[in-house]
Amino acid sequence: MDESSLQLQMLIKKMEEEKKRLQQPASGKFSREKGRLTWPSDGQIVSLFGRQKHPKFDTFIYKKGIEIEPSRGDEVRAVYDGTIIFANWFKGYGMVIIIDHGENYYSIYAHLAKLLVSVGDKVGRSRSIGQIGETGLSQGSNLYFEIRHQGEPLDPLTWLQKKR
Repeated sequence: MDESSLQLQMLIKKMEEEKKRLQQPASGKFSREKGRLTWPSDGQIVSLFGRQKHPKFDTFIYKKGIEIEPSRGDEVRAVYDGTIIFANWFKGYGMVIIIDHGENYYSIYAHLAKLLVSVGDKVGRSRSIGQIGETGLSQGSNLYFEIRHQGEPLDPLTWLQKKR
């Protein structure tokens, strides 16, 4: 997983460089949404961001995102407006969607069974973008979700709305 995560980080960096080369303007709004993003899926968090003990391998790992077990349905939604920059298979993560939100902020959705968007699509907050599955190194039918800024992972729970 560390190797796959590093490859994912390199992919984002490459896309950032390409965006700079093409001089695409950033929206400038995502950074103001901390604590207010919509949830990518309804359900319960089953794996947290940060250092934790792996249940199968009995060693400590560092999770760069969270996993959500869906409570009903399998819909995956965009957490904020953006452009799809990746929608395909990625080793270790299974079917993945990456959304560019501007300001070098990205949201990553993995272990998907079905992609409902393509590279270049513009999406709005809460738009359905895929369906949860068991692809990649998932432990059941869960959504793996990350937020990254300049390629560095951030704790998604500080960005998502508090659940009531």
